[in-house]
Amino acid sequence: MGLHCSPGDKVVCKIKDNKIVNVYEETGCEKKVFEIISIHNNGYMIYIPSNYFLDGSIYLSSDNLRKYKIDKRFTDSYVYFITEHNVVAIHSKLDGMRCCECDEFYPMACANFEETKLLCWRCRHYPMYR
Repeated sequence: MGLHCSPGDKVVCKIKDNKIVNVYEETGCEKKVFEIISIHNNGYMIYIPSNYFLDGSIYLSSDNLRKYKIDKRFTDSYVYFITEHNVVAIHSKLDGMRCCECDEFYPMACANFEETKLLCWRCRHYPMYR
């Protein structure tokens, strides 16, 4: 499929019976927009708003934030794991990237490290301050 999503992008997914289903599911589905907050294994972790619940949601405690590589501001929230087979469309893409070391967002930035990551000037030249 070749979708290239990043944290901060918003994606459209199909929901049926309180679960996110494959893009090819035809009947009885509603579409909803979710924000990608982390890349995990071969998929994405999406933020589930507090007024919404999906079967299979993962509760984020302070203990498992590192496991899923998710920012601490999402503590006590719910996330859901999806793959590109669950993404119907990209609703909006963030224009820029986060540094792979300090996690600072840089608007209009593109990858400059290992072909898919951004390493900011500060982290590249002053690694002792990371």
